[in-house]
Amino acid sequence: MLAATLPVSPPAEVAEAVLTAGLRYRSFDDVEPTLDALSAAGFPLAVVSNWDASLPDVLDELGLLGRFAAVSVSAVVGARKPDSAVFRHALDIMGLADGDAIHVGDDPVRDCVGAANAGLRAVLLDRRQAAPPVPGPRIATLGGLLDLV
Repeated sequence: MLAATLPVSPPAEVAEAVLTAGLRYRSFDDVEPTLDALSAAGFPLAVVSNWDASLPDVLDELGLLGRFAAVSVSAVVGARKPDSAVFRHALDIMGLADGDAIHVGDDPVRDCVGAANAGLRAVLLDRRQAAPPVPGPRIATLGGLLDLV
């Protein structure tokens, strides 16, 4: 632990601020064009993630937050994927029935099984083509989703 190696232990919030200040995120090159195409086709978009409450800030820094009608974060909802509550939270915000939504994720259990258990159609985003078999479609790039909708 970083705090244990320092001569004086900083308060937890200071240590957290120092650690998180160095984090930088970037989206894959196919994200923005795919989101643009889906939005242009009239699909409302949401994020469902096992993340902390800072996810909207991260999405905002990436210039992506305004593209989503809902951001459902496990730390805020109090349930982590594959629990259906985090999926249903996004559906409720968007006013959609579970059968009207597709969830794309990169984890066969958390995303695919979780979405299917919540009544959503699940698509596995397997950029490395290394995930185990799952029921339902698999795409190698986010852009591959455009062929499925």
